[in-house]
Amino acid sequence: MNSDFNRDWWDFSLHPDASGKGEATRGAEYAARLEGRDLSYQSYLQLKMLLSAQDPSSSVPDERVFIITHQLIELVFKQMLFDFAVVARTLQNVLQIEKTSELQRRLKERSFWNAALTASSRLQFSAGTLLPTVIQYLASKLDTENYNFSQEQFFRFRDNLGHASGMQSSQFRLIQRAMGKSEMLSLRLFPSKEHTSELPNYKDQCPFNSVVDDSVLAGYRHEASPQLGGVLDEVARADDLSHQVLARYAVLHNDGNAPPVRMIERSEIDKLISTMGKLMAHPNGLSSYMGEARGSVPEEAMQVFAVDLERAVHRENARRLSYQAACIGSIYLRLKEPSSALVRVLHQLALADDMLHSASRGFLFTHLAIVRDLLVMPRKPEAPNAASLLRGTGGGGTSILGFMFKHLLPLFPALVAFRSSEPSM
Repeated sequence: MNSDFNRDWWDFSLHPDASGKGEATRGAEYAARLEGRDLSYQSYLQLKMLLSAQDPSSSVPDERVFIITHQLIELVFKQMLFDFAVVARTLQNVLQIEKTSELQRRLKERSFWNAALTASSRLQFSAGTLLPTVIQYLASKLDTENYNFSQEQFFRFRDNLGHASGMQSSQFRLIQRAMGKSEMLSLRLFPSKEHTSELPNYKDQCPFNSVVDDSVLAGYRHEASPQLGGVLDEVARADDLSHQVLARYAVLHNDGNAPPVRMIERSEIDKLISTMGKLMAHPNGLSSYMGEARGSVPEEAMQVFAVDLERAVHRENARRLSYQAACIGSIYLRLKEPSSALVRVLHQLALADDMLHSASRGFLFTHLAIVRDLLVMPRKPEAPNAASLLRGTGGGGTSILGFMFKHLLPLFPALVAFRSSEPSM
């Protein structure tokens, strides 16, 4: 994401120049890069490079759609990160406003919010429509309307993938940071390839890593966890910037009272630890490929998870305690400026989070269902009631995906202060 090829992708202007057009110098620089060639559809989209970026590991026909599906998803992720950058830059511009009267005036200035409005709308569209549709390319359940991918063909090339896994998507992890899930990403609950039973000394190491560790992201950790400064750092802080902007509007609310932000309760922590223990002991759970006997619970791994969870919840609750002013500002906006562009932008961001991470619909819901269909080994005639669930290429399989999706993600929603001021139904 930080390569020279992508330099201009992140160099954007929120406002037109005096002529109403974009920056004039960009056109000249772009023309110079073309080196006198006439611009064509193919050269503008760099189709030669784009269409040659598929390198199958086998002659199995369905591997082609497997590659293209994941590339399409990563392209959508890239657009989502850019849209988060546009929203974050707009929010930073709000934070630079010093006068209260100017804060009020900006709420009604459509040109100021135009880029953020379209970007947040695209985020909602990407999360709720594009990603769930694209992933259907890999729907593999027989006798259904969308039987687009063959499990039988998948098993023919699956071993060629090694440890490559969608869990290694650094772009997706950065999107989750932008949606307020940084503390969740710090939890060490992913068994990487170094800590499986294939290595005899794995018990001498911590058997878990977080999903943003180098051992999982294969050297791309800097993209999932960007350094301070730069546009990717702005993306990672999108949720925090939203709360800072909401806090600026607290001074306009005559009644300073607001409902408190919901904290993560002790009972929820205990439930998560208990669920993780059951997950490890399940016949298709983590212990089955960590060198442990089926039905056993690796004690060290449970201790690591429990300690990490306690720390993550402590940091998350401390963050939420600082959002009282943001809650007050959110109440003001919902009561006095419910049709403002800022409310629309934040509402669309919250919807994008729900559509991406919902436990009953959306991208991750569809993704988990598809992965489960792919990894269930076909029943044998001699044992029609015995079906085994394979682990994923990255090591986590559906057990860890399901745990994150169903149990962890609901505790870390984006825009908690904005959500706390939602009108009760």
